[in-house]
Amino acid sequence: MAPEGHEAARGQKAQIKLASLNLFNFIEPPLAAYEFDRIYSQEQWQKKCAWLRHCLSSLQADVLGLQEVFSPQALECLLGELNYRHFALVDTPAGDEHVFHSPVVALASRHPIVELAALQPEPRLLPLLGLAADFRFSRTVLRGTVQLPDLGKLDVYVVHLKSQRPGFELAELPAMTDNAVTDNALPEKKGANAQIARLLTHSALGRYSATLRRGAEAMLLYHNVQSRRLESGNPFVILGDFNGELTRPEFAGLNTGAADIHPRDRAELTSLSEADFEAGAAAFALHDGAALFLHWLRQQSPGTDWQVRPTHYLGPRGSVLDHILLSAEFDGSLSSALADVVNFELFDEHLRAPLYERDSQSSDHAAVCVTLSTRQKR
Repeated sequence: MAPEGHEAARGQKAQIKLASLNLFNFIEPPLAAYEFDRIYSQEQWQKKCAWLRHCLSSLQADVLGLQEVFSPQALECLLGELNYRHFALVDTPAGDEHVFHSPVVALASRHPIVELAALQPEPRLLPLLGLAADFRFSRTVLRGTVQLPDLGKLDVYVVHLKSQRPGFELAELPAMTDNAVTDNALPEKKGANAQIARLLTHSALGRYSATLRRGAEAMLLYHNVQSRRLESGNPFVILGDFNGELTRPEFAGLNTGAADIHPRDRAELTSLSEADFEAGAAAFALHDGAALFLHWLRQQSPGTDWQVRPTHYLGPRGSVLDHILLSAEFDGSLSSALADVVNFELFDEHLRAPLYERDSQSSDHAAVCVTLSTRQKR
């Protein structure tokens, strides 16, 4: 089954495809992920590699952002078979002996990667956000500059933000004691009540802790992106597993625009007209690739309705956790845009209609992919 998406109209100029995929524990045996007995058999490993070849061959993306990489050498070799001649990391998977617990992100491209950087938070921002001086991204953010035909240099960010799992262990939560006096307070029930209350408290506080960290990572990433924007002027794309819908409160800052700036904070820009200020702010906007595609689609067919399917499922409940954010150069509503987002694909057959023989060692995430069609230069 091919990835589903809307195809671009014929006659478009050069096209570039950008994709993101959480590989879900890409770790070559005999290494283990997180637990000492979590090791693929050789058969399972071969199935995982075969599935990845199938997925990437179906997408045919030019640039890939990949998450949950434990075995980068094996991944680089596999990608080389698929004509991804350029491969980059900025960090090393961490572990103890053969058990690894900290995967990394990777960038793969069919076009040259001409610059590479490992991003960490700006230290001067940490106290302003109430964060400890040693705060770091859960997984080091990779920024690679790819030299693309027609488009030129594109800054590509590969991210994997903090998961939704509790930010601390149950054992770290202070003990809770049931001292309530009731008519039928049996000792065993009192003990159970305390355990239940502790589990609920851990879930609530732990998820809140994870949300705070994920939000801090997103805002520190935003600062990095805007700083680089001023430095290079390059168009950019953010590829990654955000571990949350873009509508979640912790990501609200990613949508900051001119309307969010209070008039008194613009005192030094009084010479700018309102239109010029709005245009200046728009140049720094981050755009959801799915929203840009829907805009293009409605230009072609007014009234068309379309939405992204979930990229991850927890039981029957699906969520869009994986995203592609693009700079203003790909906002099709602007006459100055360099390219339009003319397709948005989701490779999710392994999630919606899995076949055991093919998909038993696949990812628990869908791959997301946008197609950019460059505009004629004036």
